[in-house]
Amino acid sequence: MRRSFSVGSPAATAFVNRQIEINPRWPAGKTALRHPVQEGFTLVEMLIASLVFTVAIVSLMSMVLFAMAARYSSRLDSAALKLSQQTLEELKAHPLEHPALSISGNLLDPGGKIDFAAAADPQATVTRQLLLNAARHTNLNFETRWNITISGSRKIITVATRKTGGTPPGTEPVNLKVVLAP
Repeated sequence: MRRSFSVGSPAATAFVNRQIEINPRWPAGKTALRHPVQEGFTLVEMLIASLVFTVAIVSLMSMVLFAMAARYSSRLDSAALKLSQQTLEELKAHPLEHPALSISGNLLDPGGKIDFAAAADPQATVTRQLLLNAARHTNLNFETRWNITISGSRKIITVATRKTGGTPPGTEPVNLKVVLAP
């Protein structure tokens, strides 16, 4: 039901006063013909909020990806360390005169680490495959090399393991050294 009032009439004034009581957001001193105050966000405010939200999500996702890459690298290092330790324990179990400890094995670099750039000695190299993910049947291949250096009556065993095939850049082989003495 629509009512019509003449402007300035007592009925129009009563209507405006009642609207002010019903709607406290109705601007004081405004006539009934005007719209109430608009509330909300402007387009510029929404664009800035969207930009801030997008930057936050992108930075969060980059941290997640970095954490996943670090976890994968850590798993590779742990597996290589385990294989190096296993080979080192197998070699240490032999007596000093055993034929397995009489070969020189793979070459060492100037820093005393196994040189994977040189050709592998087949007598002192083992390739193993480890299961990474049973559900996806993902395997990783590792190459373990060792060198036995004779220094007087002591034998220095150097063992190193690295992932073969698609090694991420910047990863170095895990190197372990032990000295055997009579």
